[in-house]
Amino acid sequence: MNWVIGMLLGVLIALFLWRLITQYEKKYAAKRQALIQRRLDRIADTKGHKIQEDSE
Repeated sequence: MNWVIGMLLGVLIALFLWRLITQYEKKYAAKRQALIQRRLDRIADTKGHKIQEDSE
């Protein structure tokens, strides 16, 4: 009977950790995507300035 309780407790801990990790991954992925987008926007903005300077 004790092993059943131990198994259930282990499953509950595993589910809790799995949920915690997936939430962290989603949060990290969103921050990473925002960082990449800012860098791409900055690169595009820099290229736009260079094109305007060349045309003048």
